Amino acid sequence: MEERDGLAGARRDTLPRLSLLGLAQWEKQIVGCIFGSVNSRADIPRLLGLYRDGLLDLDQMVTRTYPLQDINQGYQDLRDGRNIRGVLLM
Repeated sequence: MEERDGLAGARRDTLPRLSLLGLAQWEKQIVGCIFGSVNSRADIPRLLGLYRDGLLDLDQMVTRTYPLQDINQGYQDLRDGRNIRGVLLM
């Protein structure tokens, strides 16, 4: 069985092929990203303001909502591909 890291089914041992000459010659960069590189102190209030003003339709982005007691089902649906953006109602 293949070892996977859970990120879009990517194998943990997947190695990229790239030209180091091109990387240096064209001043390219390899940059990591976690959680979309969000600055939560600045970005979350800004996004909530856009939502409040009707400029960001978050409601259409929600795949399904789950009450707190169904949290395990929400995770299972995510693993099974039945849910992309589930929201836990507390």
